[in-house]
Amino acid sequence: MRRCASALQQHHTTTSSLIDVTRAAAILDDVRKSILRTLVPAFVVLHCLTAQDAFLAWRADAAPNSEEAEFRELQQMRPRKGLVISEEPLTKEYETWNKDVAQQALVIADRAHKFLTEYLDSTHRKPVAEIERGMLLVASKGGDSSARERLETAIEVALKQSDLSEKDRLALRWQEIENNLAVNANQGERALAADMERAAQNLIKEFPHEPGPYLMLLHMWDARNDTSLVQEVLTNAQAPEEARQKASNILSRFALRSHPLEMRFVALDGQELDLAKLRGKVILIDFWATWCGPCVAEIPTVKAAYDKFHNRGFDVVGISLDQDREKLLQFVKARGLPWPQYFDGKRWQNKYAQTYGLSSIPVMWLVSREGVVADWDARNDLAAKVEKLLGN
Repeated sequence: MRRCASALQQHHTTTSSLIDVTRAAAILDDVRKSILRTLVPAFVVLHCLTAQDAFLAWRADAAPNSEEAEFRELQQMRPRKGLVISEEPLTKEYETWNKDVAQQALVIADRAHKFLTEYLDSTHRKPVAEIERGMLLVASKGGDSSARERLETAIEVALKQSDLSEKDRLALRWQEIENNLAVNANQGERALAADMERAAQNLIKEFPHEPGPYLMLLHMWDARNDTSLVQEVLTNAQAPEEARQKASNILSRFALRSHPLEMRFVALDGQELDLAKLRGKVILIDFWATWCGPCVAEIPTVKAAYDKFHNRGFDVVGISLDQDREKLLQFVKARGLPWPQYFDGKRWQNKYAQTYGLSSIPVMWLVSREGVVADWDARNDLAAKVEKLLGN
């Protein structure tokens, strides 16, 4: 998981834009948060990895000796803040952290399983079973194969319950998809994109009136490099209004391929910026925030591209979703970021995040010399894409 989501991402590329495990996980996070917030306990959701919002330790020791006390203790097992990362976050740091989280989550899952084994007639079995599955999913995402197998079995058992509501069944299907994503993480981008699309189509068949599956399908539109999936949602008579509106917004954003991107503002450092005056240059539009770990992790790549191509006509424009102006100023100065930053202090209500319907970061767009968005997913192979657009 390498995105910070508000409630996910909208991209398009000039070549075949494929989905990676990071984006796939973010897609599921976004859809679940926006549609299933009430279906799954909050602590089941793996939030975006940042220094301000990260798992560190779990209260999973000293088990109480009564059913009610144990249930209350299980309910209180929440993620805690405190991940410490280096100035330039490294992939290995995230990997180590994920493994630690997986181990800690397994402790909670084991404790929940013990509760289910010992208290067969408890009225708390349903929420405790949700806790067990949620923690197994966390461990599965962290790379624990035993957790993946246990979760698969737990989901199969839960789906066989005769009194299962449609909402509960849908929540289980989401967990099933996420677990499969963790299992198939190394199968390759094309196969992963196909799996995600297939899963969304299957969910639409099973839950034709739920918006979540449609939103998941809509997030796959750029993997097709066309709007056929968007049109599919718009023409589906059963698609909820929320999904139709999302599809309509995507079509509007898709139109930016043939119309120049417009941005004009006074940057953080006081300089006026107008994209129209930068025609003839290749511009990276970087939607980010200092509180977003994955965003910070991209900085070395962006700086390397800037240093290499700036003299050839490449520039960067940052769109910061920060709230604290001084903190952003200090961060930009400390990291030596020479490009302009848009800041309005509104976090997810940021003017441009709202204008273009962004719900996760980092998001990077490449604007061609003609001023149109040529690549909606510039995070992948940034240097190669910049060089191609520069064309000299």
